[in-house]
Amino acid sequence: MVRLRPYREEDLRQLLKVEEESFPPGQRYSAETFHYLMSLRGSFTVVAEEDGIVVGYVIGYMEGRGVGHVASLAVRKAYRRRGVGTALMLEAERLLREEGAVVIRLEVSASNGAAQALYVKLGYRPAARLPGYYAGREDGVLMIKALA
Repeated sequence: MVRLRPYREEDLRQLLKVEEESFPPGQRYSAETFHYLMSLRGSFTVVAEEDGIVVGYVIGYMEGRGVGHVASLAVRKAYRRRGVGTALMLEAERLLREEGAVVIRLEVSASNGAAQALYVKLGYRPAARLPGYYAGREDGVLMIKALA
């Protein structure tokens, strides 16, 4: 059974494995990037864990007054389409709302239809195309959700 919990420093190695399995080179976060994101105001990292194995995570932070940002969401391939991503996103929204977010932003690869479908299902709407957003090679899509 997958459960959500706050990130612990000893999770970093497993987080990097999830990252490697989920994103192509040029789109993966490094340990340094994770540490930077975790240092931002109102930041959080939640992991999805099963039997001591980190199978997914979400990281977010407050970007500005009333604006939350989901910086990254990833779920290991074997755990996709099982509600893990949805559970992580709902927890991220709850945490950002607690920090005062009234709007949440995120970026997603233009070629990642599965992730875009998840975000649309959760009420996010495409707001802008971001040419060359990922390492100058792949476009991104900015998606926004207004919280009720």
